[in-house]
Amino acid sequence: GRKVYHGRPLIRPLYVQGPPGTGKTFLGLQALRFVAKSICSRDIEWEVVSLSAQRASVLGGIHIHSLFGFWPGRSCFYSTAQQYAASSMAHLSRRPEKKRWLHSLEVLFIDEMCQVGGPLLLAMDIVLRNVKGNDVPFGGVLVIGAGDHYQNEPINEMPPLQTSFVQFHFDVVTLTHLFRSRNDQLLQRLIKAIRVPCMTATTIEWVLDVLKNPAVCNHITRPEDAPPDAMWLLPKKVAVNEARKQFYDKASSSKAVVAAEDYMLASG
Repeated sequence: GRKVYHGRPLIRPLYVQGPPGTGKTFLGLQALRFVAKSICSRDIEWEVVSLSAQRASVLGGIHIHSLFGFWPGRSCFYSTAQQYAASSMAHLSRRPEKKRWLHSLEVLFIDEMCQVGGPLLLAMDIVLRNVKGNDVPFGGVLVIGAGDHYQNEPINEMPPLQTSFVQFHFDVVTLTHLFRSRNDQLLQRLIKAIRVPCMTATTIEWVLDVLKNPAVCNHITRPEDAPPDAMWLLPKKVAVNEARKQFYDKASSSKAVVAAEDYMLASG
């Protein structure tokens, strides 16, 4: 009883959620490969995106804004999906090669989808329906998301799981087994403790004691000492500007020289 789109079954979008270390990203990428090999039986056009540029880069993908051409503007965030979509369509009209890529796209993996607010997710749906020229969810593109709603939520926007769009169109899978910390009982206990909506004063005190213990937590004094796939949470604009400056300075100091020659073929 699955719907058919362009001669193949239309699979519902999938959202994989769970605590840290349950394999959300791994399972999402495996689902992408399964679709490519077992369902389509051919090479497919796919993309990996995230609202964290650093995270997207680690996974070999790109920032969501870069793929769709969303531009927050001076007010930092648009208030409606239509405003997001309008900015994207205006950008795509000036970048036909990017519009062609979206038109050929078949599978889209969204890492840390918990950070994607409702308006932005709806805008992605609007743009893909417009570019693809059909009215099925996301224009027929299979969307696979991974995230944890207990972690970073969208800024000034509704979390995706609270939107009727996700509740109606997505299949949601919850992972519970902690693979990454399977040999660390203290870390498992810590993860479970901080996921309780209303922690007691005793639990909060215990969590703080664990985090302050240098024998348990690996404390760093400089952001650049953090792992490359770590997400930076900076409380002030000054810190954001300083981190951005460090990134650009490091990037500009790592230059590559490419030697090339141009040839022109004789016409006729």
